[in-house]
Amino acid sequence: MARKPRYQRSKVFHLYLDTKHDVYYARGRDAHGTDTWRSLSTKSFEIARARLAEKLAEIQNGKALRPTNEVRETVGEIAEIYRARVQADVSLKPSSIYYREQTLNAILRSLASLSAAPAGQGHRRCLSAMGQSLSKNA
Repeated sequence: MARKPRYQRSKVFHLYLDTKHDVYYARGRDAHGTDTWRSLSTKSFEIARARLAEKLAEIQNGKALRPTNEVRETVGEIAEIYRARVQADVSLKPSSIYYREQTLNAILRSLASLSAAPAGQGHRRCLSAMGQSLSKNA
């Protein structure tokens, strides 16, 4: 005898019914591309459909901050995008967020000339700036 699936798809994309508890769930991908399920805490299809957009926005929180593939951005701007994503990541402990902030600040201090350089400059310029920075500190 075939088993009944635990989650049943609904007519609405990203909306699933937990057949064991008769509760609706939103399914989406988070900022890291991981499949994430969030309960909509309702047994009503109409209420679940109304709550779905808000819950999907919550799941995809880190995705819509800002694209990083624009060449006009500087390394400093990309660092700020990273900082915002770290702050928005709910899976990180406060101590992990603090550590990443401190690491980012140390990198930006040691490579001060690099933070104003356009990101599309290439790795050779980055390596030469790192070498110059390290030789100053030695």
